[in-house]
Amino acid sequence: MLTSTDDPHYIYSDKISLININMTRIDLATDNDIKFGLVNWAKLFMAETWEELKMLAEKDQTIERAVSSAWQMTEEEIIRERMRNREEGEQLWRSMEKQLEEYKKQSAEDRKRADEAEKKLLELQAKLAALEK
Repeated sequence: MLTSTDDPHYIYSDKISLININMTRIDLATDNDIKFGLVNWAKLFMAETWEELKMLAEKDQTIERAVSSAWQMTEEEIIRERMRNREEGEQLWRSMEKQLEEYKKQSAEDRKRADEAEKKLLELQAKLAALEK
């Protein structure tokens, strides 16, 4: 018996009731557990691979819908993650381009200052040479 107590059902209303299932003891399943699909649901929640889920989905249309929904949610999350990664990559690229332009501008300004300093140095050398004569 998969259920863990003598009265494993808790009825909330005429539309929903909860059943407590010990999923680690599928080997104790009764004919009723198998008949009402409790074993398949236990296996669904214990599955570790998509292949296991697909095999269960082939046997039961309700489980197939559950597996399909889980797959879609997982795929949507993967797509959202890829979109986030792409956006972050594009932002990083734009930031690096902007930084490169700033470095080029600074480099050009530094070259201009260096040229001016060199020119002043040459002028000072010329004046010094003139004073020495």
